[in-house]
Amino acid sequence: MSNPKEATFESSFFELFSEYGPFVNRPKQAARALGVLLDAEGSASPSARYLLETSGIRTEWNRTLASERARTIVKWVERFLEPPVVDIYAGDLSVSRMLVRAVGEASALERSNICPNPELVSGLEFAPLDDVEEVRNITARTAILSTVLHHEEDGIGLLDRLAETDVRRWIVIENCVDQATSEHFHVEADTFFNDCLNQSPLFCGPTHLSAEKWRELLSSYGQVVFEEQRRFLPGIFLPHTLFVVDVK
Repeated sequence: MSNPKEATFESSFFELFSEYGPFVNRPKQAARALGVLLDAEGSASPSARYLLETSGIRTEWNRTLASERARTIVKWVERFLEPPVVDIYAGDLSVSRMLVRAVGEASALERSNICPNPELVSGLEFAPLDDVEEVRNITARTAILSTVLHHEEDGIGLLDRLAETDVRRWIVIENCVDQATSEHFHVEADTFFNDCLNQSPLFCGPTHLSAEKWRELLSSYGQVVFEEQRRFLPGIFLPHTLFVVDVK
């Protein structure tokens, strides 16, 4: 069996636009145009940013991330949720708001510079988490870390602090390195999402692991009781692996 081809921006965009959303008119042409600009100018391409903005693709893409992606994540993890639930480094809170629909109440934590004006709904509590030491103060039964750890310069330090709490179940979703998506491609993709599609101060560095390495790391804190991979999620052209960990 031949190895899968190395992913490119163009091939990833075309598959995303055609099958997963955001759905755009003429996906082949849009993927080609964006791929050429990113190859020429880098993954933070100002020309690609301009094209995304003026074509309306950026608006549709962000809508997909906030709705279809968030809904897909919560549907994926819902059966493993044991309230009370906390969403750690919750971004724009789109997943957190969907969690409230699933379990009635949830709390969300995020850095002030990432979510300065949280959009709350009934049943959702929010608190800033600007100092990682405050993780030790979390009180919940289930913690969700959805594509969080690879954006942390010290993801192990975050997990070490979380392990000191009474949180007994971790739901971890990570973008994993595989034969088609190298560490380099993951970093370039993160840079695209945070410096081209949108402007975000999130850390983007070489902190990605394979599913095997993530499993090994998470197993040092407890038992990985469930693991499943999905190729893409709506709006994200990277593989995702779900790990459910029951902490020692």
